[in-house]
Amino acid sequence: MNRSVEAFYIMVFMAILSLSVFSCGGSGGGSSSSNTVVIGALLTQTGSLSSSGISASAALDLAVGDINAYLAQQGAGFTIALQKSDTQSDPAIALQQAKGLAASGIKIAVGPLTSGEAQSIVGWANSNGFIMVSPSSTAPSLAIAGDNLFRMTPDDTHQASAVTFLMGNDQIQAIVPIWRDDVYGNELVSTVKNDFQSAQGEVMDGVKYDTSTTNFSAPVAALKAQVAAAVNRYGTSKVAVYMVAFEEFNDIFKPAANDAVLSSVKWYGSDSCAGDSILLGNAVAAQFAWSVNLVCPSFEADGTSADKISGRIAQVTGKTPDDYALAAYDALWIIANAYMKAGVSASTADLKSAIVSVADSYYGATGVTELNNAGDRAYGFYSFWQVYKDGGGYFWTSMSGVVR
Repeated sequence: MNRSVEAFYIMVFMAILSLSVFSCGGSGGGSSSSNTVVIGALLTQTGSLSSSGISASAALDLAVGDINAYLAQQGAGFTIALQKSDTQSDPAIALQQAKGLAASGIKIAVGPLTSGEAQSIVGWANSNGFIMVSPSSTAPSLAIAGDNLFRMTPDDTHQASAVTFLMGNDQIQAIVPIWRDDVYGNELVSTVKNDFQSAQGEVMDGVKYDTSTTNFSAPVAALKAQVAAAVNRYGTSKVAVYMVAFEEFNDIFKPAANDAVLSSVKWYGSDSCAGDSILLGNAVAAQFAWSVNLVCPSFEADGTSADKISGRIAQVTGKTPDDYALAAYDALWIIANAYMKAGVSASTADLKSAIVSVADSYYGATGVTELNNAGDRAYGFYSFWQVYKDGGGYFWTSMSGVVR
């Protein structure tokens, strides 16, 4: 994607295969009408990850037009359509919405976006022949061979390795985590803790907060106490806060910005924070993120069409999308070509097999999409993003360089 380049830059290269050309075959008629296949979309249009959901929704709309033009060109005999459902960033609502899609005859959906939502749906999906292709779920516990959840990004063992590497490079000796109490937050913090302790330092107990929290005064006060203790032991330059949050991190920053202890140490975030557009419009949060050199890893789309598709999404939404929106774009292409390969009336088992086959030879906006044995993306890049101040404005920028 098109990134502005400033200051220190690191991209962690997890792995990449030789590029293979996307191909497709097969034929079909239609599943919900004589020539239209309806595909679901489980998206967070409201709630704590709505910014990503809006970008993913725009990406899918663009994909429908591109795919249908391609299907017509290939004489596929069918078109695709979307039926979107707002999960509201709520796992229980996500399950209800998935059941609603299935009740209308839909057997596959792009989404959900979060691991908490995916976790709430996958058991039911496995029992009812419903398939999910998530562009952004990353919890390691959901990496299960043979289930009905496919994921277009690597699981968080890769993200944890990336951020732990960066902390070591920055000579951090102690971290104090603050995180949301869900499968995503709990597993990512646990993995980072294990990696960090094995590599170089101490992880304090940290502060876990309920996902319904809106007033962060108490969590931030508890965080301050632990940071102060770590600073007394290691010194300010060797201590950092590690935060795993959705868009509520803007509310965490409000009380933190007024605290001298929390403003004195470096902060690291998770992929759910990187590139967040809401932060840029929040003067207090943006100033604090800049002042503490907040750094967040993000899955990096490296396909040759990434810039072009990102630009098209930005024309619709008015903001640069995160790369998970491009993963949603690719997910819909893979589903459409799986229907071409297996036929629009294919069984769940045949459709799953076709998804694996197509993904393993697909090169899209996010690059190579080969899946591992758990149905997750096998390879990927992580870049790091920081908030910078330019005059009176703030912006996200990725940094430069490559490390294996």
